[in-house]
Amino acid sequence: MQLSRLRRAGGLFAAGAAAFVLVSCGTGHPPTYPTKGVVKINGQPAEGVDVTFVRPVKEGETNQLFPHGTTGPDGAFQISTYGVNDGAPVGEYAVSLAWPSVRKGSEVGPDKLGGKFGADASGLKVTVEAKKNELAPFDVKAELLSDREIEEVKKLTTKQLRRRERNESR
Repeated sequence: MQLSRLRRAGGLFAAGAAAFVLVSCGTGHPPTYPTKGVVKINGQPAEGVDVTFVRPVKEGETNQLFPHGTTGPDGAFQISTYGVNDGAPVGEYAVSLAWPSVRKGSEVGPDKLGGKFGADASGLKVTVEAKKNELAPFDVKAELLSDREIEEVKKLTTKQLRRRERNESR
C-alpha cells in the first residue's frame, strides 16, 4: 500500500511538473499584444483594405511573421498573428496596404491602390509595444482604379473563375 501511494504521488508530481513546463514554455512563439487602427483612403474610411505588418528577417530567424487584418465598413481593423484578433508581437514594422477590387472566395482582383502601398513603397511604419496598441490612422492619398476599370476586372475575373470551374469538373 505504501508503494502504491508512493507511485501515485510520484505520478502526480511528474504530471504537475510537466504541466508547469508546458505553462512556463508557453506556446513557443513571442507573445502578441492587441493592435488596432483605421485606414482612410483620400480622407474616407475604406472597407476591405488588407493591412499587413512586415519586419526585416533577423539572422537565424526561421519563421517570418506577417501580422495582418482587413478593414471593416468604418475603416477599422484589428491585427491577427496566430489567432483571430490576437494582435502582433512587439517590434517595428513596415506596413503594406492592398485594396482588392474584387473578392470571390480565395480569388482577389487587382489592387485599387495599384500596388503603390507595399511594405517597401508605402513609407508607413508602426511600432507595437507590450500593451494595447491603438495606432494613428493611416490616411493615404491615392489615385484609384476607375469604376469602369473595376467592372472590366470583375467581368474578367468571373470569366476566369468559370473557365477554372469547367476545367476542374473535367
